[in-house]
Amino acid sequence: MKKLKKLWNYFTTYEKIWYLSSFGIMAFLLAFCFEEVISVEGEDSFIGNTTFVICTIMAIFASLTCELLIAKQSRWNFIVSLFFIEICEFVIFLSLGDLATACISLLFWIPVDIISFVLWIKHKDKEKQVLTKVRKFTVKQDIFIAIAVLTFTGIVGYLLQFVGGEETYVDACVAALGMVNGLLILFRFREQWAVWILYLIVEGILWILNGHFIMLIKTFALLINSTYGYIVWTKYIKKHKQQEEKNNIIEKEKISA
Repeated sequence: MKKLKKLWNYFTTYEKIWYLSSFGIMAFLLAFCFEEVISVEGEDSFIGNTTFVICTIMAIFASLTCELLIAKQSRWNFIVSLFFIEICEFVIFLSLGDLATACISLLFWIPVDIISFVLWIKHKDKEKQVLTKVRKFTVKQDIFIAIAVLTFTGIVGYLLQFVGGEETYVDACVAALGMVNGLLILFRFREQWAVWILYLIVEGILWILNGHFIMLIKTFALLINSTYGYIVWTKYIKKHKQQEEKNNIIEKEKISA
């Protein structure tokens, strides 16, 4: 009971409201409007209806949990992602014919989740061990990331046309933004939130094109929390920058004395 109380107090009022309301809406839609909101593949599906539906449900609820943990700078988000998101999304995207995104889910995100968990453990906040220290990009780094995403989208989108992929350029853009986001999370950069917001928007377009509309509810919920996460990380960075500057001044005064 104490552990449950401690877990409950770990989250802010906003986080509880966002998570429980998002979770409740998705549960309601799945329970009472299943046939209207979920796109189930036909009998010729690569994986079959049951597996497709199970993976969709698991990916939705795990994504909500993972997103909230990232906003709280918790390294445990990678464990949730590793076991409950990546494999499920691989199955979903493969079934929908989005080959680039499917491969990225399996071959890129799983190693990134494992490496990120280890690196985040090594960069714990000194005052609060449950937090991980985060930082921000320079303008030049932002420009480089934008060029990299556009280049990857153009090249991979073009190549996918030769292997029979669906919505190749949108698929490639989602894959590119996903990889950049993964690397930025791995190295604890605040800009991962900006990239993630773009990812969610483009992914939302992909869900619409594929007719997989239930995922738009998840996308909208994640967009709200991504904005919240960006604000939380920005406040943390600003606070610790001010503290470092203060410590440097104190250190200089000690040396000069």
